[in-house]
Amino acid sequence: MVSVRVYLAIPIALVVTFLFSLIASRLMPTRTRQPWEVATSWAAFALALLLALATLTFFVSLAIHYRAVIDLTTVISPGIFGGVALIVIQLLYLPNVVVATLGYISGSGAHIGSESIIHPFIFELEQLPALPLLGALPRGSFPWAIAGALVVIAFGFFIHRRLLARFGGDLTSAIALAAFFTFSLFLALTASGQLITDVLGEVGPSWWRFPLVLAGELALGMALSKGAILARVKLDERAKSRDEGLKP
Repeated sequence: MVSVRVYLAIPIALVVTFLFSLIASRLMPTRTRQPWEVATSWAAFALALLLALATLTFFVSLAIHYRAVIDLTTVISPGIFGGVALIVIQLLYLPNVVVATLGYISGSGAHIGSESIIHPFIFELEQLPALPLLGALPRGSFPWAIAGALVVIAFGFFIHRRLLARFGGDLTSAIALAAFFTFSLFLALTASGQLITDVLGEVGPSWWRFPLVLAGELALGMALSKGAILARVKLDERAKSRDEGLKP
């Protein structure tokens, strides 16, 4: 049976309300946006692009493993009406798969069962649900997939530069990081849970590892941006001191 997490209703409602409020505020004409709104928008934009990348990655993998998808469909033999129902179920489950794919390429991994872990460096899977959509899963470890983490780091670097150039200081970058963590936590909570049986008690991204890894990578990118700026300032100061020392 599918378990329902009633206790998640309030935090999910708060996050959804915040997102709609943010969207509404952006639609208001001739209004100056506050720094926290800009920072939050950058966080949401970065996460949206990462989800787009995860979607592209998943469909590329689906095309590569097309034969496995056909085999799973043949095993099920759903018939006409069952086939329609199967398509609907997979479409409903697709957002969860996309979030799990983001967890995979970012390095936090994903689960299909309590004792499983699907990670670029670790692949342990005991039971595969009979969903053709899951035929896109890798067949083992694939270290190159961790390159997705570099994209998250690059986003952190870019966001820090843009916010620093617009507002100065690191407060808005910290706000963006906090918002990014909150949005990632929301995604992880809504895209993970139990599927059908107790054996599949943990399906999807880890609700705690997913936001921590993503936010950590974004923070690393921001730290690299800050370090590059400080290094450039120090080099400029040394060059200035050297020039002053050469003056007669």
